Amino acid sequence: MAFTGQKQGRFQTVPVRILFDPRWVVTDDDLQALGVPVGLAFFMRPSNTGRAIAVFPCPAVATEAELDEAAWAAFASKNPLALGIEDDVEAMLVHRRRDGRCFCLVVPIDVCYELTALLRRSWQGIDGGDTARAAVDDFFRSLAERSETVPDAGEP
Repeated sequence: MAFTGQKQGRFQTVPVRILFDPRWVVTDDDLQALGVPVGLAFFMRPSNTGRAIAVFPCPAVATEAELDEAAWAAFASKNPLALGIEDDVEAMLVHRRRDGRCFCLVVPIDVCYELTALLRRSWQGIDGGDTARAAVDDFFRSLAERSETVPDAGEP
């Protein structure tokens, strides 16, 4: 019996799906328009506010910032995955690498906080260091291996 999507009770099951759409490219301009100053963030919508927020995982604590509604709507309109995120239990996880490539997935919310814990364990110095960067790269590689690629919307 699957509980995903059940909204009637007080509690909601966290989905296990990890979705990837290789056609969706998140650019620096996209992140700037959202007011996201860093290359590692996740976006979610708490049901108690109905507004999208950005959360920045870092070694001390995950920091939240409310997003401009128009900016989020413009960002989300570029990809149906962003519009399909389940409130409270899923997030759009974005990682812009130092080489400029950006990786974006829909993940269960616990994956995002797992990443925050990973940063806390591996961070060294002011910029995280090579160990933290390698850990984050490995984390995203693992997510990519577990992800389901979304088929082209135009395919039958």
